[in-house]
Amino acid sequence: TERYNPEPYLKRLLAAKELLTDTFLTCADALELDYSDFDKHDFVYMDPPYYGTKASYPNVDHEKLIEIINNLKCKWALSGYDNVLYAEKLKYVNKYQIERNSEIKSSAKGKYTAVTETLWTNY
Repeated sequence: TERYNPEPYLKRLLAAKELLTDTFLTCADALELDYSDFDKHDFVYMDPPYYGTKASYPNVDHEKLIEIINNLKCKWALSGYDNVLYAEKLKYVNKYQIERNSEIKSSAKGKYTAVTETLWTNY
């Protein structure tokens, strides 16, 4: 099977980092990161494997992720597909949605399936 190539994403991420002066940027496992020093001046963006999806990589414990997010003292944003678990348990302020085409969700390479991406925030 073909594996996800993070290189193009990492190049864009590093370019964005250059735009952010005096900013600490890390890529870490959200379930293992120590958030004890995070406060209202910090921001966390999380893009976990989406709840209810299957891929060539393992998913995460979304119940635990929600517990962590709901207790953060900083601003946060979370990407995913809309789902009942997040609707019932995630304490968010805003939810933004956009429809796009996804080859990942399609069964055949080169074919696209419409998906609705969701971004939840606590601000």
